[in-house]
Order: sequence, then structure tokens, then C-alpha cells
Amino acid sequence: TDQAMIAADVTALIQLSHDARVLEQMARTLTASSAELILGIVVDVVERHANDDKTANLPPLANALGWMSAVLNAHFVSFSLSPAALEMAQRASTKVSHEIAKANSLASLDGLLSHVLGGQALPPPFGTTDETYTVELFD
Repeated sequence: TDQAMIAADVTALIQLSHDARVLEQMARTLTASSAELILGIVVDVVERHANDDKTANLPPLANALGWMSAVLNAHFVSFSLSPAALEMAQRASTKVSHEIAKANSLASLDGLLSHVLGGQALPPPFGTTDETYTVELFD
């Protein structure tokens, strides 16, 4: 179908890295309906990144987020008046919130892991501060 061909073409474009200013300028030239179509395609890419560990065939997430940002910035008013665009924005917001929560969970481990790997004491409440970790070999 035409929709599938358009989605494939836009996805191929997202695959390429673009300057943010170029994306902003491009987004401003789109009609509201074209911008909404592209927003839907980009949201699908972001959702697939969040839902699937096999992202090798997807455009880089950073590229998709750049496109999403440009389209949202350029068509903020028309999207705020469109139920379909609001639904897509809600879907994207849900995925972004989930990814932020996941990243925050991982970030809490980063400090602990750096202490353990550096042989440093863990700060309270994670451990004692008067001893450091050492590597022990067991036979």
C-alpha cells in the first residue's frame, strides 16, 4: 500500500543522520497531515526500540528522537488540536517515561558498581565505610 511505502521511505530517511537545523526546516515545510503521518512513523520506531531487544534493523534511536523533536516543535499547535496526534504523543510519552525509569534504575547501580570495581568502600546505607572490597580466589 501507499502507507507502507511511505513508512519504508521515511524509516530509511530516519536511518541517516541529519543536522537538527535541517530537520527543523524540513518539518516546518510539511502540511499538518504530512507531519502527523511522519509523527506516527517515528513513534512506531521509538516503540519498537522500547519493545524489542533486536533493534539492529531499526534506525538509531537518537535519529528517531531528533525527527520526533523537529516534527513536534514545528507542528505543536496543530498537534495539540488533533486527537490522533495527541494519541501518538501519549504513546510516545508512555514509552519515553518507561525508558527514563529504566535508565534511572540502572543509574542507581552505576555508583555501586564503580565502588566495587575500584575496591572502594560502599557508602551507607549500602555497606560499611571502614572496609574495602578485595578480590578473593577460591580453590
